[in-house]
Amino acid sequence: MAASLRYRALIGHTLLDLEADPERPGSKARPDLLVEGARTYHLALSRTRSAGARVKEPRHFLLYRRREDGVIEVARILHDSRDLARHLPVGYRN
Repeated sequence: MAASLRYRALIGHTLLDLEADPERPGSKARPDLLVEGARTYHLALSRTRSAGARVKEPRHFLLYRRREDGVIEVARILHDSRDLARHLPVGYRN
């Protein structure tokens, strides 16, 4: 249970980081996905910003994009061993 709470907190901090700067260092533009504005960001990059006990080795990343209205749209949280192109959500392409 404690591990899931730590992971939940890490995801929350990651979302706040991306809200503050969607193109923050470590985020990657993903033109290979053919999705306008698609980016990925690994949770490990926000690990040190999380208060309290930390996730030792985060293994997930976010697929997201900034919509025209400025809202950050998270399409998926995927394990870093997954094939991203295979797991694009329906309707996430241009």
